[in-house]
Amino acid sequence: MHPAGSAAGAGPRLAISVARGSERRVARDLMDALYPHDRGLKLEVLEGMILVYSGLGAGELLELLKRYPVRSILRVRRIVAHSEGGLEEALEELFARAARTGLKVSSVEVRARGLAERRKVEAAARAALRSLGLFDAAGVRARLLLLPAPEGGYRALLAV
Repeated sequence: MHPAGSAAGAGPRLAISVARGSERRVARDLMDALYPHDRGLKLEVLEGMILVYSGLGAGELLELLKRYPVRSILRVRRIVAHSEGGLEEALEELFARAARTGLKVSSVEVRARGLAERRKVEAAARAALRSLGLFDAAGVRARLLLLPAPEGGYRALLAV
C-alpha cells in the first residue's frame, strides 16, 4: 500500500489529507473503494496524507469517492502538475506544466516537508507564478506540496 511508483507512468492524481494516525485505515478503505475500478491503483502513504496514483482521471476518482465515502478524509485535492528534481528545477518544471494547462491561481499555499527554508520557497514560488502569468484574482486557490524524493532532491506537486 506504500509504493512510491505510479500507475501507467503518470504522477499522482489526488492528494488526500487525512486525520493523523488514521492513514493506514484510510488507505485500506481507499483500496476497497477504488481498486475494483482500477487494478493499477497505487497509494503512497505519508504522515497525514495519501497520494493516489491511478490510470483513471482525477474527475473519475472524485466521482468514485462521492459514491463510496471514506471516513477520516479531511480534504481531497486534484494534482494538476507534478515534477521531480533539485528544488529550483522541480519548481520551474512544475509551473511550466501548470502554465500549459491554462491554470490560473488566485493564491498559493506552500507545504514543505523536510525543507527548512519554507519562506524562501514561498517567495520563489510566487515570483515564478507571477512571471508565467499564472496569478489571476479569479483563479483557484492552490497548494504547492514539496516532498523529499526517494532518489534525492524533491517532488513538487501543485494541487487545487
